[in-house]
Amino acid sequence: GIPDVKPDGSMTATLEIEHVYAGDKGLKGKAFHDYYDTRDGSFGGDLVLTPFQVGHEGIWTLQWVDFTINKSDPKLYPTRDELMPFGSRYRKAEVRRPRYAQVVALAEAVEAVETAEPADRVPKLRELLKDRTPEVSAWAVRKLAAIEGDAARKVLDELASKPDLDLPVATQVSLDEVLGISREKAWYKSKIRRAMLESWVAGKPDVYHAGLILTRFHFAAQGAEPQTYYVELLQAAVGNAHWPLVARLRALEQVGTTAGLGRGTYDESTYEWLLAYLKGDGDVAFRRAAASGLYGMRLNPAHIEALDAQRVLETDKVVVSTLKYAIQASREPRLP
Repeated sequence: GIPDVKPDGSMTATLEIEHVYAGDKGLKGKAFHDYYDTRDGSFGGDLVLTPFQVGHEGIWTLQWVDFTINKSDPKLYPTRDELMPFGSRYRKAEVRRPRYAQVVALAEAVEAVETAEPADRVPKLRELLKDRTPEVSAWAVRKLAAIEGDAARKVLDELASKPDLDLPVATQVSLDEVLGISREKAWYKSKIRRAMLESWVAGKPDVYHAGLILTRFHFAAQGAEPQTYYVELLQAAVGNAHWPLVARLRALEQVGTTAGLGRGTYDESTYEWLLAYLKGDGDVAFRRAAASGLYGMRLNPAHIEALDAQRVLETDKVVVSTLKYAIQASREPRLP
């Protein structure tokens, strides 16, 4: 339907379900509402980046929700599915989310599994682990972990005992995620896992897959393991010329933010490593990323003195400004 636009530009859109990939097929033809808010482009924390227009299409994950006191008026609402690599929707119109074709392929894979005979689902998921569409292969791992029963558990046990490094990187990243949840320390401390993660930073990923790897490192580093291990992995990625430049710069910055997770305790060598990039005479983008990384750390008085001196020598305004805030943040008390 035509979106209902408010004076401030926010809007309510009425959408019709044209196809049901999984769930109640009787929902085809039903309508539901979605929202766009000009203040932050979001609804319920899930970003809607562009306004709705007549004819827009997308993939939604929906759930019946009843917000009334007496629970008498349930309605379909966009709701996040934790197995999916997006929020509650992925719209074709979102120009900053260019992977709509891949999300459609994922939806078709979900449908193929959901409509298969129960005994055929795990074999289908095993095959999807090899799918070269990363959204599909990553979902297949998460789906296997969500299925109760010996068949699914056997597949995960096999992968845990000897991960197949020929599987797509997206499959391996999701495998690390689900095994970290189910096996915790036993998986995190395994030599098999270390070999898998080291193969990621030694490889030649594209920008998308490098992003998956760095995001995984970011969340894994927030666990009980020493952050030092992830710092070493990130440093290896920065030094790998086969990684995309934008990913190497993100990894460089992430070295500092990861070290900063250790509540101020980190190897002095990490600070020295970032300082070397800060003083480097190469691409200014590396100096900027190093400065941002230092901002993520808790600097001691000797560090602050050194960075103050570097600020005087620095010619790039962005680096100077970032160092200023890094010094200020370390001088002021931080929240625990």
